[in-house]
Amino acid sequence: MGLVGQIVEDSEKLVSEATSAEYKAQKDYEKFVTDSNGLIKGLSEAVEANTKASAAAKGELAEAKGDHESAIGELESLAAYEADLHGQCDFVLKNFDIRQKARLQEMEAIQAAKGILSGAK
Repeated sequence: MGLVGQIVEDSEKLVSEATSAEYKAQKDYEKFVTDSNGLIKGLSEAVEANTKASAAAKGELAEAKGDHESAIGELESLAAYEADLHGQCDFVLKNFDIRQKARLQEMEAIQAAKGILSGAK
């Protein structure tokens, strides 16, 4: 009979320990689930924020590329205009002496014509 009593006590002690361990495991599991859900929510928000930032950066990149192409086009246009002006200036400088002589001859011819016409009156 004593042996049966001892077995009953050991069984009750074992059940009590198992129940206690089960409750502790349940609490640990619930804490783990709560922590995991919080972590998942935080990471999901981070992914969403990074996705928005990436989309904004892509938009800015596209705008910057458009501005860059526009600036390149304008620079090419200005370079062509500069080359045209440079050609015109080179022509003027190259032919300055010739044109100056021609103008002097023209002025002398006009003075001579004025002299002739003044004497004809």
